[in-house]
Amino acid sequence: MTMMLSSKLFEDLRGGYDSTKHANLAEHVRLRELAHPFAVAWDELTRGAELSKRAGVFQLSEQAYFLLDTLQALSTASNDPEFPDVVERLRDDEQFYSTAFEAQTHSAYRERDVPIAFLPESVQHGVRTPDLVSRSSGRPDVHLECKALLDDVRREDRVWTELLRRTAEKLERQPASFSIRFRAHRRLEADDVSPLCKLVVELLGNFPLLHSGEDAGCEVRIERIGAEGGQFPPGTQFNAPAGKPSWIDTQVDEETGWIKKVSILYAERYAPDADQTKRLLKRFREASEQLPRGQAGVVHLLVPYRDPSHFLSVVDRSLAELENTLSRRPHVAAIVISGRFVETNVPDGGYPVRHFQVVIPNFAASHALPTDFKIIGAVDGAISLARAQEVDLSALPDGKFSVLPTGTIFLHFGIDAGLQSQSGKYLFQHCSDDGRSQLFIWQSYHNNVRFEVVHPDLGRMTMTTDLNHLAPGQLHGLAFNWGPHGVRCSVNGGEALPIQSHGGSRNAVCSHVSSSLTR
Repeated sequence: MTMMLSSKLFEDLRGGYDSTKHANLAEHVRLRELAHPFAVAWDELTRGAELSKRAGVFQLSEQAYFLLDTLQALSTASNDPEFPDVVERLRDDEQFYSTAFEAQTHSAYRERDVPIAFLPESVQHGVRTPDLVSRSSGRPDVHLECKALLDDVRREDRVWTELLRRTAEKLERQPASFSIRFRAHRRLEADDVSPLCKLVVELLGNFPLLHSGEDAGCEVRIERIGAEGGQFPPGTQFNAPAGKPSWIDTQVDEETGWIKKVSILYAERYAPDADQTKRLLKRFREASEQLPRGQAGVVHLLVPYRDPSHFLSVVDRSLAELENTLSRRPHVAAIVISGRFVETNVPDGGYPVRHFQVVIPNFAASHALPTDFKIIGAVDGAISLARAQEVDLSALPDGKFSVLPTGTIFLHFGIDAGLQSQSGKYLFQHCSDDGRSQLFIWQSYHNNVRFEVVHPDLGRMTMTTDLNHLAPGQLHGLAFNWGPHGVRCSVNGGEALPIQSHGGSRNAVCSHVSSSLTR
């Protein structure tokens, strides 16, 4: 990795941004907008490393951890012959996330001992080749195409950055400390910035008689922080309970160290699930057109949600349309939707970046995935069973777990104190190498438990039930039974009622998987 980072490309990517060299909040926002996303993340990584060294504990931001994760994937993929041409695309800030996602996908398949290689871009006008190919003698190739919705977010970032930059300039002229919150009710466009800035000026000029308003599909709310002219002790934290500020700037008295003024900007973007479904469908259609017919293909999609519950909520609402569209493209064997999250509660020295996948198999596929191909997200249920010492793995066919069309699974589990602040953990997980059979039991941060089973004869069945009535720190018994009748659940011998459930359908089959969330 050291050799890779010392190359001319990465020297160029790292340069051009230093968060310590700005005179005010508006200048900070402007410089950050002009900078390449790699340079911004690198700045956060280096500053976080300095803070961590002083404090004696890791104090890296989410963006810094994601950069480390990306650099590790790039390093793993760096010996591919096409790697130099691939990483050159990192220079384009609108291709940065998709290119990095290609490298992460490449790295993930290598970790699974699946032969994988980058494909060179086509020189023929109007023809686009897939990103990756899995090639092995004696079996057909598998082509893979990767799309990151984060590149779409990058374009939207520019609208928000311009709005925040111009708002910060208004706050610079205010003697008092203010916070301004923007809450969008639709996706903002460039033409929305001016009317919203005009509204900000009106609210500041008439505060406190006016403290909120709406224009261009966006609500604006202003609050004063402390008394006008008042100062704040050194180290004062200004993160309001309503959320983490998007931008914060403080003016400090050099003699006393007290904070003379603080300006905070919050940005709540519009992100309805229906809108995300359209984006997922669009990117999937684009990806499927780049995969050749006559061979099995896989589409990998990366979504920008950094909260597992939101990730699952959006994917759940998109499943029916995604699967329906997938079934009309028999050359695509599966869709894999990925997300990345930073886990806050990890043991000292533990790696906090979690990768989460949703595998959607296509039961109408014209070509099956080869037997030596292990799709990202696949995990043998025998690994989960091996944690229970009373289970004899030799009783499993070939030592591997398989999902039957009818079955019951029973397990003991404990509820950890403070689980509500965690992203969740798997109690059991299984996904076949081709993604066509799956079984998962996932304990969420809400102290719910979610059961999912996927089988070619049943389709996908899910059930979620509440565990909040159970005492933490004790072992409890959980049983799920599935079959043509649906899914039933019992907790400690008593029937558990579903919070939500979904019956099976061969036309709507999927599940979420992740080996990295296992504790």
